[in-house]
Amino acid sequence: CQSYEALLLSTEATVKVYGVIKALPEGKSAPGGHELVCDYWEVVGLSPPGGADNLVNEDSLVDVQLDQRHMMLRGDVLSKIFRVRSMVGHCFRQHFFDRGYVEVTPPTLVKTQVEGGATLFKLDYFGDEKYNRIRWTRKYSKIRQNLILTK
Repeated sequence: CQSYEALLLSTEATVKVYGVIKALPEGKSAPGGHELVCDYWEVVGLSPPGGADNLVNEDSLVDVQLDQRHMMLRGDVLSKIFRVRSMVGHCFRQHFFDRGYVEVTPPTLVKTQVEGGATLFKLDYFGDEKYNRIRWTRKYSKIRQNLILTK
């Protein structure tokens, strides 16, 4: 595909690809053993000039990295951290699931609206005004076992 749009493409541009997924020919290799044979493509959104590397990289100042966090999360280092966290969480869940435990993710009740009205809603909690946090926050995750003992 040769076009003016192809010359403008850089890392993190968004394209829509039309084609057929086919098994790889003998002697070729690709993840999953398949390839996309493109019939047509179009640009949905261009990335900034120079691609994502001009927005942020590992040498950028901390405030720049935080402002562009959504881009930093796509890097190799943070991707590996996500994979390890996922694997550890899966192992803990599997351990407890195999022993008959049930995972429960209750809502978080907070006393004041400090996070912004978009993520909280007000409720009457036994005569006391509380706010329910709608969005689950990952930083508060922990593995805890509670056993109910019965006779």
